[in-house]
Amino acid sequence: MSSPAATHQVTDRGSADRVSDEVSNSLGLAPGGFREALRTAIRETAYNVADWAGSGEIAVERSTDGVGVVVLDRGPGIPATMRAAFPELNDEELRQLHE
Repeated sequence: MSSPAATHQVTDRGSADRVSDEVSNSLGLAPGGFREALRTAIRETAYNVADWAGSGEIAVERSTDGVGVVVLDRGPGIPATMRAAFPELNDEELRQLHE
């Protein structure tokens, strides 16, 4: 059993901060540990959406198995200057990831 995914819009770093707070508050997690780790992970991911894609959405769903986070952005993909970080992917594989 899972709750419906809540979708949060990210358009800039300010909204990224807001989204990370909204998500951690909406899940009703106890202060500390996991709550802060999840908040930080969502904030950093939302920063990446704002910085690289310009905008996007973060969907969060809570189930009996845990918490699922899905990032939906319309970014340009992996910049050429960062491709060295993904040496196992060739140009065709990178293109397929973004189709």
